[in-house]
Order: sequence, then structure tokens, then C-alpha cells
Amino acid sequence: MLVLIGRALGYAELDELKITGEEILLRIKSNWESACLRKRYKTPQCYWTKGLLKGFAEEFTKVKWNVEEETCIAAGEKYCTFILKKA
Repeated sequence: MLVLIGRALGYAELDELKITGEEILLRIKSNWESACLRKRYKTPQCYWTKGLLKGFAEEFTKVKWNVEEETCIAAGEKYCTFILKKA
């Protein structure tokens, strides 16, 4: 549902979604947050997106999640990749 909402609002386009046991991988391209900061940083910068994913996952599943951004367009990567793990 979050993917469809984000796409409808023009926020981001999901490239890959993997759900394996206690972990969720989201690879996003065309993320407006990172596009604004493109190649200006050396570390991931999508804090708003990270918080949105955490909040949505926790509300939807009623489980606590840890969210890390592994790669980021703002740091020169091709995609923003987020890993969600059950806390």
C-alpha cells in the first residue's frame, strides 16, 4: 500500500521489494528526497523516508522495526536501499 501511495503522489518509484523472514528490503529509485541532495554527501541522507517507512511498517504490522539506509542517491548511488529488521 505504501508503494502505491508513494507512486501516486510522485514521491518515489520502487525498484525492488524483498520480504524474507524477519527482514524487508526496499530499493527505491526516483526518490524526491535524495534527488534534492544528489551527490552532495558521502553517507545516506533520506531521514524523512526512513522515518516514513518505520512508521508505516510499525502501524501496519503492530511490530517494532529498525530501519537502516544502506545506499543513497544523495551519496552518488543509483538507488536508495532500505533494510527493515524486526526490533
